Amino acid sequence: MRRIITMQGRLMLIASVAILPLALVCGAALNALLQSQYAQTQASTLGVARAVATAVDGELRLTIATLDALALTEPLGATTPEGLEAARALAAAVRRSHPEWAALLLAAPDGRVLFNTERDAGDAMDRVVDRDSLEQVLRTGQSTIGAMAPGPTGRQAFAVRVPVQRDGTTRHVLTAVVLPEAISAVLQRQRIPEGWSVSVFDSRERRVARNVDEARLRGSPPSASLKRILNEMGDARNAVGRSVNVEGVPSQTTVARMESAPWFVVVGVPLSVAEAAFRRSVLAYGSGLLFSLLFGGLAAWWIARGVNRPIARLGQQAGALGRGQPLAVEPSGVAEVDAVAEALGAAAAQHRHSEAEREELLRAEQRARGTAQAAEQRLARLVSASAALSQSLEEESTLAAIAQVIVPDVGDLCRIDLLDEHGVLQRKLTHHFDPARTAAIAHMVTMRQAPSDAPGSFP
Repeated sequence: MRRIITMQGRLMLIASVAILPLALVCGAALNALLQSQYAQTQASTLGVARAVATAVDGELRLTIATLDALALTEPLGATTPEGLEAARALAAAVRRSHPEWAALLLAAPDGRVLFNTERDAGDAMDRVVDRDSLEQVLRTGQSTIGAMAPGPTGRQAFAVRVPVQRDGTTRHVLTAVVLPEAISAVLQRQRIPEGWSVSVFDSRERRVARNVDEARLRGSPPSASLKRILNEMGDARNAVGRSVNVEGVPSQTTVARMESAPWFVVVGVPLSVAEAAFRRSVLAYGSGLLFSLLFGGLAAWWIARGVNRPIARLGQQAGALGRGQPLAVEPSGVAEVDAVAEALGAAAAQHRHSEAEREELLRAEQRARGTAQAAEQRLARLVSASAALSQSLEEESTLAAIAQVIVPDVGDLCRIDLLDEHGVLQRKLTHHFDPARTAAIAHMVTMRQAPSDAPGSFP
């Protein structure tokens, strides 16, 4: 069965087809916008990660430079108790100018702590906590930055170590025990966009500082998805990917390594934030497309309404034309509909003219048929009369046959009178179409005599 589509449906289809190319172009533009925004987000996060890494690296280099300058002073190379006390006093003075340091200590190559600025000279000294970084300084003769670890008091800190060299050998190792709050202060000075998370990890992949929820997360390892990015990163300086942060939020993640230490900075942008601009674009696109469809639908409804009414009137006029009623043609404002209405009006006029001609022809045909029927009847009576007269020579039979020809085609009653040899009318036959009345009329006729001077009279 063929599907019937209304005028409004056809107009809606036309509007949808007209909007479709625009929708496809806008969809392609949105896809390009998404890719552009994704690349822009990557560039932004990478820029922030590098900026933070540079800032933290600068803070660590400043600490190393301070320690290098202190290590070059004469007291730091002393080995006697008096010389070590002088070195301790000098180190304590430097320590007071750096509140972000928990302590300054001098260690022997075997790991013994020669002095600690936070302890008196006579106190028993512990051995260094981060032995690996100490061994690295002794092995390379260069400064190094250790991993964050809890000290004797349980407080988290990391060691920045520089060699104290005399005569080409490393005599001591000078260490600044730096609190992670020093790195936190660096993060606070950065212009980090709202909603972004920035973490600094040490060489053991422990979180040293974070701009959000730092106290709870300090010392925690990276999430499993971030760990996967780090493994895939290898020796590269930067990496970009998607991960789920410690709060369980999917994020666009960027990793940047630092220069002065095997540390790295991780910048995470929640996908909800990274894709906010894209969602706004999609919302604007969807709203525009929906508005276009609604506008097209309203326009189609309005146009269909303006066309359906004249078409409905055309249907009424066509029905009136079929019934032979007069048509009232009114302008509709739609040229095509008005043309059809005018054609219907012309057809109605032609129909009336044809009906008049048909009526005239019908009347003429009826008149001709009546004349022909009358002539045919006369001819039939003549034929019947001739046949009746030729059937018998007896008077009674012949008269009866003549009466039957006349009744009932010519009249209801037939009476036949004949002149006898004396010229007197003699009543020979009376015939009525109703046999029951024929006898009564015949009796009445026989009871009366016809006057001789009125031949053919009927009593």
